[in-house]
Order: sequence, then structure tokens, then C-alpha cells
Amino acid sequence: MIGWHIRIYRPADQGPTPPMGHSAGDLLLAEWQADLRGIDWLDDLVRTGRASGHGDGYPYVYTARAEVLLPTIVAAPPWKPRGTGKDTREVLEDRWGRDLTVDHEAVSSCCPRDWLLADVWDES
Repeated sequence: MIGWHIRIYRPADQGPTPPMGHSAGDLLLAEWQADLRGIDWLDDLVRTGRASGHGDGYPYVYTARAEVLLPTIVAAPPWKPRGTGKDTREVLEDRWGRDLTVDHEAVSSCCPRDWLLADVWDES
């Protein structure tokens, strides 16, 4: 495995239970590529009961409330973005930016109790 492609969505359906996956009407809040340790922070949230997670990397799906995920994404991202693309072991697609992209307008439209979904793809 060479890293992760991570997208954070606000699901259109804000029901009483967390969503199980991403759907077409969801609002994309943030996107980035990360190195091998790039989802450790999400796994830590699951271990501490602040998020739930399932899947096999095609994708992994994490869910948590906006009040849990957004402060980390906006203020102090705990992941290391992928390299420059010069490493021949890296497989990068132009449509997947290595840098963190945050839609601040979309983020500001979230309420603290909104469910958010992290759609995490293994880039093997």
C-alpha cells in the first residue's frame, strides 16, 4: 500500500443514525492524499468511541459528528500529505490533489451535530 485518498462529506440525509456510505447528493467538505499513517487519527477516534468505522479500504468509511471531525481538519491536520510525485513508487492521478483542499463555505454550513463521513480509499 502506498497511502490513502481521503474525502470528507456532509451526507444529505441527516437521520438519527450515522450514514453507512457516501451518496451522490452529499456535500464534499475536504479532500487530500496522505501517507501510510494518514488515517491513524481516524482510527484513534474509533478507538476512543468518538467515531465509527467499517470497510476494507475500497473504501473504509468513518462516521462522526461535525464537532469531532471539523476542528481537526480545519485547524491542525494530523496527517502528512503525500510527496512530490517524483518517487517512482508513487502512483498519483492528476485529479487527486496531494494537498489538503477544504471548502470553507461548505464547512461553515455544517452544524456541530451533523453527521460527517470520511470516505477513505487505499491507494494500492
